[in-house]
Order: sequence, then C-alpha cells, then structure tokens
Amino acid sequence: MHKVKRNKGPIKLMNKDKEWRDSLKINIKLKPNWEEFSKTVIKKETISMLEDMYKGCCCYCESKIKSTSYPEIEHFKPKTFYPELCFDYTNLHYSCKRCNLAKGSHYDDNIISPSEENPEEYIQYIGELAVSIDNNKRGNTMIDVLKLNERADLKEERIKYLNEFSKNYELIVSAIEMILNKEDSKDLSILKPFICNFIDNVELKSKHGESYCTMIKHNFLDKLDILMEFLK
Repeated sequence: MHKVKRNKGPIKLMNKDKEWRDSLKINIKLKPNWEEFSKTVIKKETISMLEDMYKGCCCYCESKIKSTSYPEIEHFKPKTFYPELCFDYTNLHYSCKRCNLAKGSHYDDNIISPSEENPEEYIQYIGELAVSIDNNKRGNTMIDVLKLNERADLKEERIKYLNEFSKNYELIVSAIEMILNKEDSKDLSILKPFICNFIDNVELKSKHGESYCTMIKHNFLDKLDILMEFLK
C-alpha cells in the first residue's frame, strides 16, 4: 500500500451523492439501494475513474485487477454503518474482490485510507511479507484485516515477482565481486549496461500503477545507491 492522490469523481455521482444526502435529511431511516445503483451508467463511470486513480491496481494488495478478476468499489467507511457516505466519491476505492471481501464492513481508527494517509508510515515490505513498522497497531490491523500475508495466491504472486528482481540483483553483485577480486576495474564497463537496465527497471516498477510497486521499492530502492557507485 502507498499513498495515492485522489482524482475528481464523475459529476453524475456528485449529483447522486447530493440527492441521496437530501433524501436522508427528509428520512434518516432510508437505506441506500446499492444493488440498483450497480446497474447504472454512473457506476461504470465511477469504476472507470477509480481505475484511473489507482492505475488498475488494487488499492490494498496492489495486484493488477483485470488480469485476475473483476474490480469492485470498496467503501472505506462501510455503507452499512455510514449510509450518508454511500455515494461519496472520497469514501470509495478501487479494490480486488479478495481485499473487498476481507475488509468487509470492518472500520475503526486503525484502518488506513490510501488516499488520505501514507500507509508506508505504518507498513513496510521485507521480502514478500508485509510487516508493521515498529510493530505499530495500525500496520498490524491492516495486515491482519486484509490477510496480506495469509492469502496463498497473493503470496505466490509476490514471491514470483520478487524473485526475478532478486535473481538479477544477486547475479550483478556476484559479477561485481568477481571482477573486483581480479582487481581489473576495466572489466566493470562490461557490467554497466546490465546495472543500468536493473536500475531503470527497479525505478519503473516502483512507481504508482505497477503491480506490487511498494514491495519492489522497499526491497530494492536502497540497493540502487550501491549500484550507482559502480557507474561513476
């Protein structure tokens, strides 16, 4: 998870939100008919805007959604307990089905919104595992609620993705050490294209919109400084 800048929602949704809030003022016992709303063009436009905001990745697990499942709209504050926020775009996120089901109607002060706070202040990735920074409660809550380390398919995907980077990094480091042991710095020039390619790939895959970008950033971004030394 990482912080994401929220875009503007569809005008039609804003109108729907105002209409809904006005109705609640008249009758506070009204229940939002989300099922009916799900059949409308406004729902499709909302999904599209949220997809653009998260660049096709789940707001929580950072998997590319359309390659494995259908995207869902996740209500950060559950519509069951906060009906007034049902159509409020600032309360909506782009989520995969697994994360949406895991979070469900869970909400308290420990839950982190990726568009309001920076999750990286609470959660970091060590290898493929999401770990709470300094064992803080908010990080642990998000990891536990979303089952970020319990879902076998998610862990397998992260491991597979991470291993490609790890293998390439280890090969580069081994080659550098071998050349340095030969005390022939001229041979380092042979490695420069491979080092540059690795650095470019890490920087690219650490950006918003790339699958598991936070995991790649946390595992490899600090290693780039070491590699940069050999390019000087």
